[in-house]
Amino acid sequence: MSRTDVGSPPLRTRRSVGGGGWRYPLVVSAILSLVGPLVWFGGYVGGLGAESTPVPGYVSRQPQRAPGFRVQRLGGGTLTLSDQAGTPIVLNLWASWCIPCREEMPAIERTALRHPDVRFIGVAVQDIESASEAFATETGVSFDLGIDDGSVIDAYPTVGLPTTWFIDRNGMIVGQRFGEMTEAELTDRVEKLLGG
Repeated sequence: MSRTDVGSPPLRTRRSVGGGGWRYPLVVSAILSLVGPLVWFGGYVGGLGAESTPVPGYVSRQPQRAPGFRVQRLGGGTLTLSDQAGTPIVLNLWASWCIPCREEMPAIERTALRHPDVRFIGVAVQDIESASEAFATETGVSFDLGIDDGSVIDAYPTVGLPTTWFIDRNGMIVGQRFGEMTEAELTDRVEKLLGG
């Protein structure tokens, strides 16, 4: 009488354990899809010439020439980076659908009003023009807002919004901030930009 004849379960072979070999590649793929972007992001930030990260999300950089751009200004006209030569610039990338961007905008406005010797420029990226215009009207900020045609986000890549780039009076990018900033942090960064 064989073992299976007495009511015991049939012996499993190695091949049948775990329900099939197709699950292993799926698990590996899932893990790589989660870990891969983190590895890429670490390499991306490291590749910017980062010297330190004094606050979460901020990257100090070896100075690098700021790429030029020309975008449509919300409300009419154009915004051209090269027109700002000799002036420190705070370039903020935002979108109307971005809640942290909306929450950050009043702090940027107050900081801009206190620092008239710094040019603040906000550019809506990956957004619809009508939604960007409604956002501009709602926030009522006094600094220039424009809408990207795709060239700004290509020249100033980001892993999320808002992202703020700090450009010195020589047209060199000296830092960037991924994520929402408090007014105190932004003020500190602007004063360092002026002192540099």
